[in-house]
Amino acid sequence: PKGRTENQHHGPRCTIASAPMTPPPSGYELVRALSEGPLEETCVARGSDALVVCKRLVAAARAMPEARAAFTDEVTLLGALGGRAAPTLVSAGEDDGGPYLLMELVEGESLREHLARDERPLDAE
Repeated sequence: PKGRTENQHHGPRCTIASAPMTPPPSGYELVRALSEGPLEETCVARGSDALVVCKRLVAAARAMPEARAAFTDEVTLLGALGGRAAPTLVSAGEDDGGPYLLMELVEGESLREHLARDERPLDAE
């Protein structure tokens, strides 16, 4: 989309669109931006123990009840899965930057990278 860039390995003042990314919650330091969509933004953050993915609602979505409900559902689902077939939920909450969830960082190729490299359809089995 216009005005957006792929950000990799940038410092704590990452900008994906026209505004800086909301910082991770207290106790975590922004390492690099991952993505920003119309409702959510994600980044890699460093805590005292490990790197995690921090996911937040963007400012405009924080006032949308349906976006907040979907975000809460995602937190509930990640917690219920307990790391089976999805990253492990590290924590979730809300602070001055709005609701957030912290989940295990799974290193590897993104779906976008996989599809760009291998155009065969993914096997559903």
